Amino acid sequence: MLRAMKEEFEERLAFLILTDTDRALLAGLGPLLERHAERFVSCFYRHLLSFEGTRHLLSDPVVKARLLTKQREYLLSLAKPGLDERYVEERRRIGEVHQRIGLEPRWYLGAYSLYFSLLAPVISEASRGDPERVSQTLSALVKILMLDAQIALEAYNERRERVLEHLNREL
Repeated sequence: MLRAMKEEFEERLAFLILTDTDRALLAGLGPLLERHAERFVSCFYRHLLSFEGTRHLLSDPVVKARLLTKQREYLLSLAKPGLDERYVEERRRIGEVHQRIGLEPRWYLGAYSLYFSLLAPVISEASRGDPERVSQTLSALVKILMLDAQIALEAYNERRERVLEHLNREL
């Protein structure tokens, strides 16, 4: 990362209080996420189909297959956030794709909430005997989901502004 970008990213992590302990707790979710990935992705897809604002984007079988693959990859990536330049670029790409396909922020921001609601009960059950670990793990999950949402939303807005600037120049 360029120095200024790296400093900004470090500041972002500090603001979220995303610590090495959080990263370790997220890493511990790897086997759990792998075990439940197919079910989570299936629930996620069914949820998207239940709303016109997202359903119309999924009518193409190729798009559906790509979405399911990408959602599985995203889900599993929550357990291994590299928090480096590649990580930021992947999250930025998510926001740019959402803007390009016309997916409004309300839908993809809602998807982060949906992931949390799917993951929280499984995390709670897996650490049932350790309420402090459950609390810390859920907190770490919220932090990484909010980081991802921040990056994606910023990229969405930046791409939208570039498109609007181009259209204005064309006019």
